[in-house]
Amino acid sequence: MKLNFTNSRIIFSIQISLLSILLSCQSPKPIPLTEKFPIEAEKIYQHSKRISAIKKQMEFSYLYPKDLNNSKAFQRAAVLATESFENHILLPKSFYVKFQNSIQGVIIQDGVLSNLIIIQNPNLENKVMLSDSVASQLEDEFTKITFTQDLLESVLQVLYTEKTNDTNWENIIYAASEGYVSSFLGSSIMILEKYEVLLQPKTIISIDIPLKETNSKRKIITSLQDTSFLKNVGLQNNDELLAINDKPVRYLSIQTINHLLKGKIGSTIKVDVQRNQKYSIEIPIKENKSTEQKMIEGQIWTGKYNFIYIKVSGFLKNNQSSATNLIKENYFTLVEEAKNKNIIIHGFVFDLRNNSGGYFDQIIECMRMFVPNGLLVTTQTHKGPPNMVYANQSTITDLPMTILINGNTGSGSELIAGVIQHYQRGIILGSKSTGQGLVHTLNKVSGEDSLLIKITSSFLYLPNGKKFHESGITPDIWVSDQKELNPNFLDAKNHIQADSAGDSKEKNPKLDISSINQWIEQNGSASLKIKSEKDKNILPDYQLYHSLDFFSGYLATKKIE
Repeated sequence: MKLNFTNSRIIFSIQISLLSILLSCQSPKPIPLTEKFPIEAEKIYQHSKRISAIKKQMEFSYLYPKDLNNSKAFQRAAVLATESFENHILLPKSFYVKFQNSIQGVIIQDGVLSNLIIIQNPNLENKVMLSDSVASQLEDEFTKITFTQDLLESVLQVLYTEKTNDTNWENIIYAASEGYVSSFLGSSIMILEKYEVLLQPKTIISIDIPLKETNSKRKIITSLQDTSFLKNVGLQNNDELLAINDKPVRYLSIQTINHLLKGKIGSTIKVDVQRNQKYSIEIPIKENKSTEQKMIEGQIWTGKYNFIYIKVSGFLKNNQSSATNLIKENYFTLVEEAKNKNIIIHGFVFDLRNNSGGYFDQIIECMRMFVPNGLLVTTQTHKGPPNMVYANQSTITDLPMTILINGNTGSGSELIAGVIQHYQRGIILGSKSTGQGLVHTLNKVSGEDSLLIKITSSFLYLPNGKKFHESGITPDIWVSDQKELNPNFLDAKNHIQADSAGDSKEKNPKLDISSINQWIEQNGSASLKIKSEKDKNILPDYQLYHSLDFFSGYLATKKIE
């Protein structure tokens, strides 16, 4: 059973028993015999029947079941379905009338759409259509249309009538399903691959370019890590993505763009981006055999203060082992190694950067390793009482500890950091986490053996009753991962550092920032480590080295209780 905390890269989910949900519901009030209610027949849809099946499944588990007829969800389904039909786009008729001379293209219409237009081969690269003021009007015009499943059915009917023998109708229906499901707070749909297929060498690879969309439909690249191969080929944060293989993407949805970023191993994908000028960049498609990152890595850091350092890339498990077992094995092995070498260990560094979560039972067991008592997490579905999970006095260490997080720390890893922060069990260093505090159920789509649906069923609540979804976990002390920023943790020139330092005094009153800074200035080793790695042509881990300095300074200056 798995709990999926992520958007999309590492799936982990908890299978909530339908029986327990049903048993927790109150019995319905009896209907008086004298009162008769008409039985409303369920409407049968030919082309959007999969949406009907998905909606019925989501009614049992989704956090807000009353939202399942949301107009935006049906609109998104119609838009993605149309975009998956090669070189077609769905527009409000009012928008098309305003700019038809610029849009051009061929109108696909069989008379069933009154306020929508489907255009084949539109011209969306001209100066008028690339104007921010024009692009921002598209969403305004869409909001004037009330989308229902009837309207979605009509759009699909037009596409079905238009399709040829070369058109893969299943791709269009999948796109519609993807658009509908993805409209609901972290829910998603995916293709279930057979085990024997997973064992075969991959021939098609997806390139993951993190994007955000502006109000004027510009697609901006964001959250690229310094170690990302995309940076090595020339992409940068804040680049605007203009085209993929010469296909303009300004008016396409991000889901459609992601489908365009697929190709055969050995080929390349050309992307055009706008920075200070237009650049064309060839991205090679190759399977990432990147010296595959281990699930758990551990070592002993020595210096003025000595630490056991463990980095966890994901809270996963298989038949042979699990993340939590490996954490314990690494920890006790390193403790024994330090003892044999007469190294006194002063603290424990737990690195959860770029960790998007994992199995829920692993997350709970991990928190229990460090927090001896108290509430750890609460979840609650729309049907039934809250589920509260507690510590059980099974800690493995009482060493002072710090947890490192960043913008790619997600879900279960955020929960661990938030719980450690709540109980002031350790110091949280780094940058604000992703903000993906959701619980999901994962099931097959009814009547579809090859599709899985991930349904958001609850928020994750910290021990103080607060959720961190969207807001993320704010570290006690902000530590930059960029070399340009002054590592002084009270640098007034850097408002983020100054603000975080001020916040940290409230969250962790044990932190004497001024004294820590003074200690770092006299004893810190980060600059020497960074210089040494740069001399070897290695990209230094600025965030880690400055965090180790800060943790050492904390241990040197902390108040004895």
